[in-house]
Amino acid sequence: MRILRVALIGLAVVVASTSLSLAEVVYSKGGEAVYQFDPPKGWKLRKGTYRLDPAPAGMSETPPIYSLRPKHTGDSMWVGTWSPDHASTIKEFGAKLKGLRGRLMSKSHVTYTDKRVINGLPVGIWAATGMREGKWYDLAFAAVQIQPDELAVVAFIGERADFDRYEKELSDMLATVRPAGEAK
Repeated sequence: MRILRVALIGLAVVVASTSLSLAEVVYSKGGEAVYQFDPPKGWKLRKGTYRLDPAPAGMSETPPIYSLRPKHTGDSMWVGTWSPDHASTIKEFGAKLKGLRGRLMSKSHVTYTDKRVINGLPVGIWAATGMREGKWYDLAFAAVQIQPDELAVVAFIGERADFDRYEKELSDMLATVRPAGEAK
């Protein structure tokens, strides 16, 4: 059974114009290292910001987002990872996703939810499929509880063929998410 299938198509992504190194990546916000992960080899990695369109009321500075794309330019797969400011637990993040799904896509429906332990950390997984601009997409969110009050969220968005093509790389990447400074 696939552990990753969910969509986040309504997420507007603003990425910086420079690529980052594809070695181990340390995610930081507000000048503090939060978590780290190993991106798939050969994938393009960019750091930028994101915002939901329209932005939720009271949303402060947007946390940075690392955007990853497969090496093949024709693929629809997009991966984003960030630490949300308005959800610090898996349960809180899951509650926010319920309200987002209808705004992100039409004809959407949840296909899978699960709680797991990956790399020794609790993880909530949500998957859905839905339509956007006349095309069907699969979406997957994994919320990793890296500290009692801090999440690392990894979102996978793409067409079914892309999920099938990159399933191993996506699963391997998720297994490397860990608190900043923690050895593999």
